[in-house]
Amino acid sequence: MSIRKQYLQSKPVCKATFRIPEEVGISAKTAHIVGDFNNWSFFSTPMNKLKSGAFTATLELEPGREYQFRYLLD
Repeated sequence: MSIRKQYLQSKPVCKATFRIPEEVGISAKTAHIVGDFNNWSFFSTPMNKLKSGAFTATLELEPGREYQFRYLLD
C-alpha cells in the first residue's frame, strides 16, 4: 500500500493518491477507502481498478492535518 502526496500551489489542498498494489488487489473485485475524511462511509470513496490489478484513488485533503483511514476490499 502506498500514498503519494502532491501539494498544489493554485489552492490550499494536498492531492493524496492512494494505491493498493497488484499483488494485493488482483484477487479483489472492489476496493474502497474509508476514513475520517469521508465519515467512514463505504460508498463515498471507491477506488479504480487498473488493468494490472492494482487499485488507485486520488483525494483532495486539507494539508497540515492527520487522517485515520482503512482500505476495504470486496
